[in-house]
Amino acid sequence: MTAPQNKRTTLFLLIALAALLFAVFFFFSSNQTSKVGAREYRVVLQDNGFYPEKLQIQKGDTVTFTTERREPFWPASNLHPSHTIYPEFDPKEPIDPDKSWSFRFQKIGNWKYHDHLAPLFRGEIMVSEKTSAKELAFLVDECKKGGYKKECWEKVIAEAIKSKGVEAALNVLQDNLAFFPNDCHDLTHSIGEAAYRVFSQHQDLVLSPKTYYCGYGFYHGFMETLLQTTGNLEQAREFCAYADIQLAGQTGDVEGSCYHGIGHGTVDGGDPRNWGNAKAVIAQGLDICARLGSTEAQIDRCASGVFNSLAIAYNSSSYGLSLPRENPYGICKEQVKPYFKKPCYEEMNTTVIRLGSSFADAARYVENIRENVYANYAIEALAGYAVFFYSEERDPARHIADCRSLQARLQITCIKGFAAGLVEHAAPESEYLESLAFCSNTLLTDEERQACFNRIIFYLSRLYPPEKLQEICQTLKEEYRKYCPENV
Repeated sequence: MTAPQNKRTTLFLLIALAALLFAVFFFFSSNQTSKVGAREYRVVLQDNGFYPEKLQIQKGDTVTFTTERREPFWPASNLHPSHTIYPEFDPKEPIDPDKSWSFRFQKIGNWKYHDHLAPLFRGEIMVSEKTSAKELAFLVDECKKGGYKKECWEKVIAEAIKSKGVEAALNVLQDNLAFFPNDCHDLTHSIGEAAYRVFSQHQDLVLSPKTYYCGYGFYHGFMETLLQTTGNLEQAREFCAYADIQLAGQTGDVEGSCYHGIGHGTVDGGDPRNWGNAKAVIAQGLDICARLGSTEAQIDRCASGVFNSLAIAYNSSSYGLSLPRENPYGICKEQVKPYFKKPCYEEMNTTVIRLGSSFADAARYVENIRENVYANYAIEALAGYAVFFYSEERDPARHIADCRSLQARLQITCIKGFAAGLVEHAAPESEYLESLAFCSNTLLTDEERQACFNRIIFYLSRLYPPEKLQEICQTLKEEYRKYCPENV
């Protein structure tokens, strides 16, 4: 072979090799790009059919089919037996019962399918277009332009969790809280509800420390939806334990808030025939709490959800309930077990506050509670909710004066309650700012300040990881740092 021929051959091989490398690179990069943000779901063929029967996913997501029946199965697109509506959605052969089959949906639409070997078993996969970050930002801007419309923000949050996950939805909430300051808890409820739908579709649910936002509304929404959908109490308990373990060291009171959500769900999904009778409305929920909780703390937190729902029911005309103005805490006094009595006195705050023309006026009902320990539980909760209920009239000097106008036995606890309310109803990640400023107020006596800092630092330790709590503690005067945990 001549030298020119050698050069031409070498050049040809180099070009061919470059083309091959480009093709390989293009293949892998295109596959990697197309899978960014894609999710995997599971559908199980059970004895009574596919579960979930209907599944909402986005373009590019993968569904893996398995069976619990001890015989082969064959999930495939309608129509039976040709499978022609979505012909690619077809494994082309039976799947052994110990195997699975996965399919990535690239076509938008509602795709009905069946088990080719048992065509009475049917399901549907609903595939929508994926919402991009740019499209999500556009939706947020539209909500901002339209002023406050709760429905608009609920739609944005639903899109965020569907396309980006729980963390993204909580980020949307945190970044735009100024547009819905009084509905933060309700919107975290919505995130919890949407998260349960993801969870129920057999998709892995990664929990974020931000699920504590706005009074742990996430767990309330999640648990209420779970119980109203399946009524599976064991699954509810297992999820609470799972959440507590997954977020250990990142935020506190996860398990407690989860049990509170269970209590909510037992009432909100209860028998309508009980409406009009307060005792009947809460009876089943309290019984479930007593059986479900393995510690008194768990029972207490579960019961707090029951009584919170009862208070909400009193404030709504839908349940046919009327709160006796002469004795609004009467149902609490009737409770025998301390783990029922305490949360009842605390959770009646949202309805008792409406009985007075001011906080001080409503607080007179608390002064009528003879048992000192329960009167203090009630006044702390009432003061905390007053921060939200009278949010436009927030004035530290007035709060302090209101507390000092009460019976001596309630004054310090009232101060602590207002401080705790400033934490509970503050913007996420900034809960410590206004509450610590309140505790530092020069109008407070030394005894009041000590009690205030003690209460707030404990509260913050339930919200923040040790690193953030340490930063906060370093900003405090030395005399108040003693309330910080030793390991911080």
